[in-house]
Amino acid sequence: MSALGLRGYGPEWLKQTYLLGVDLTLDDGSPYPDELFTTALDQSERAIASELGLTLQPQTYQERHDREPDGVSGWWPIRSRQRPLLAVDKLSIVYGRSTTRSELPPEWAIITEQDAGQIHIVPTTEGASSYLVAGGMPVILGLGGLSQAFYVPAYFELTYQAGFPLYTGAATIAQGQSSTSISLPATLERPYTATTSAGSISARLYDSIEISLDSPAQADTPLTWQVDTMPPELIRAIALKSSNVVLNIAGDLIAGAGIAQLSTSMDGLSQSIATTASATNAGYGARILQYERELKELMGTLKATYRALNFAAL
Repeated sequence: MSALGLRGYGPEWLKQTYLLGVDLTLDDGSPYPDELFTTALDQSERAIASELGLTLQPQTYQERHDREPDGVSGWWPIRSRQRPLLAVDKLSIVYGRSTTRSELPPEWAIITEQDAGQIHIVPTTEGASSYLVAGGMPVILGLGGLSQAFYVPAYFELTYQAGFPLYTGAATIAQGQSSTSISLPATLERPYTATTSAGSISARLYDSIEISLDSPAQADTPLTWQVDTMPPELIRAIALKSSNVVLNIAGDLIAGAGIAQLSTSMDGLSQSIATTASATNAGYGARILQYERELKELMGTLKATYRALNFAAL
């Protein structure tokens, strides 16, 4: 299931929001199949994610990165290819096609910026008991190890998680109580939205949320909650792009396939219907242009936030 589908953003949601007021029926009066809306949402989700360089649905990846000669002074910076970066599960050193790996403690991989996928290797005493320490650093990273000034391709192997997770759960506000605190499954370092089926979210912390009622509960009050780390503006961008796919089809069929003007007459009475559709324009051209303008402006903001800038010098 797509990232938006997992959150309940499906065909009905698109029809009742961005496609409100649009005739979504065929010539025989039957509604457009849900496959049209589902396909438009899925394709738009992949296109937006690719353009921004983001992974929407949380996944686990494995990739290798080069060892740069001057990396030691910057604590061996590594930038993951998939973003936003959630956690590093495994960190290893591999030389060429060797099947032998020197595993480093994953705690050494410090995530300094999730959206940019930025990691630095900071050795600590935790997990370092099997490494010879010289000059205050493990040899594998310090003197006689990685500090030597030479380049090694695909030296670091990284296994990590990336994406925008969605957390859901259930809780109960006990009788006589007016609030409850819920610990989140993970520490969140990015803004998130939180909703609940009863009461309201009275506090949003990095590791918990608090749900409150207007007055103490007269009986045990069960509820469900949801914490979503996917930005609302990203969801809107996908909706705008997928809506234009449907609007182009609906505009072509607004008065029938390939018809821009329709006239009927009977016993001296006549009726003519003209639409904005033509050989080169869709029937819902005004809304399409509006959505395109909104999407262009929104994508500029999203790129400034999530698209990493890469520099190279020769």
